Parts: sequence; C-alpha cells; structure tokens
Amino acid sequence: MKSSIMDLQKRGYLPDDSLGEYEACQEDKLRILLDSGVPLERTAAVKILAGTQKAEYLPVFCSMLTREKKLYTKIALCEGIVLYGHDAVPFLLPLLGKIGGNQHRIIGNYDLKKKAYPLPRDIAARVLVRLGAAVLPDMRDLLKTGDALQIPEALDVIGHVLPGGSSEAV
Repeated sequence: MKSSIMDLQKRGYLPDDSLGEYEACQEDKLRILLDSGVPLERTAAVKILAGTQKAEYLPVFCSMLTREKKLYTKIALCEGIVLYGHDAVPFLLPLLGKIGGNQHRIIGNYDLKKKAYPLPRDIAARVLVRLGAAVLPDMRDLLKTGDALQIPEALDVIGHVLPGGSSEAV
C-alpha cells in the first residue's frame, strides 16, 4: 500500500523540485522554520540552509537530529550534515549511541545493507559512514576514550568505512 502525498508530507516529504516558495525566504525566516510544527517546513529549511554550508547551522542540525521524529525531515538532516564533510565529526561523535533505540546491544548478524528506515544502525553512525575514510582517525580515538554506548557504534563505522566494508549500503 502506497502512502498518499498528504501522508508523505506529514512525515516531512518535500522533493527538491518543490522547494520553490521556500527558496525565496530570507535566512532569518528559514531559521524560524527549523522549529516549525509543520514537518514539511522543517525539511525545506534544512535543505536550503544546509546548502549554504554555513558553520553556524551544523550544531543546530545535529541538535535537531536528536529530537526529530519525522522520517523525511530526519533524512534531510542527515543529508545536510553530510554536506559539511569532516567538520561534522566533532558534532556527531557525542551523539553516537545516544539517538533512538536501534543501537547495537549484542553482536549479531544484522541486515546491514538495508537502506530503508528503521535503520539497522545508529543514525549518527550512519552519517559518519557516509563521510568516508576521513573519520577513521576519529573512530580510532573514540575506541580509546568513548563510553560503552559509543564504542560498538564506532566499530560499526570502522567496519563499513574500511576497504571491503559495505559503505555503499549506507
């Protein structure tokens, strides 16, 4: 059963070719829309502001990632954070193992190639994997200093980023 366009919009769905009316908004209006009660508006604001890659928005997006409940807005946040590249790593490391309830609790044979939500891994780990090999030194350091929630997620990131890992599935 396919979702109606209204159902998708309630989850924050907004294709890039539908950003038109939001692209005309001033930056201060877009900042206000980041806290809108309408998921579609949050998605639009994230997509547009992430495109600016202004450093001031990176901590805002990472903070939003911790509380966002709507699927497509969360996807826009992940995609927006990835645009910042390695600059996002210091903001993502504290979030490893802390968002949601899909973290690794025991070693298991998970379907790691799954692309659909709910994710088989921690959302912060998923974003870090998309950043690629540049995160490996940070993951190595986290293995020494991280807490019990962060270390299994750091191992997951390392396993998917190393050559032969399955980072294309993330």
